[in-house]
Amino acid sequence: MKLSYSKIKLYLECPLKYYFLYELKLKEKPKAYKSFGKSIHLTLSKFHSLPKYPSFDKLLEIYKDNWIKEGYEDSCKEEKDFQRGKELLKKYYYKNIFNYEKAFQVEKGVKFNIDEFEILGFIDRIDKINEDYELIEYKTGHYDLLYNSI
Repeated sequence: MKLSYSKIKLYLECPLKYYFLYELKLKEKPKAYKSFGKSIHLTLSKFHSLPKYPSFDKLLEIYKDNWIKEGYEDSCKEEKDFQRGKELLKKYYYKNIFNYEKAFQVEKGVKFNIDEFEILGFIDRIDKINEDYELIEYKTGHYDLLYNSI
């Protein structure tokens, strides 16, 4: 059986929804917040694949090219989220550009087995610092772009 964080979380929240999505393979209606989060993740993945010190304009260009429109009920809500994303990326950029390094890896798939379970997941970004590695996970909240490192 293949499991991921998302599958486990959904099962714990609502086993019936898990059943509909993963057992019956029914499709869920696109959600704006998922499109927003995926747009930011794609943007940062491509941004951190660039050589040292890319410009803020380059970050915005990547964002525009990777914006996902699915799930928005109307163009006003979409535009509001798009602008919110620009502000989050602006804060992120100016907070991090002076110690920017091209990522060692982005969107790294991981897989391991525990008994009959295959555990699947993704690491948003891996940075190599000297002989150590730093794992970065992005989270898009209501007011800020958070990233956690291990």
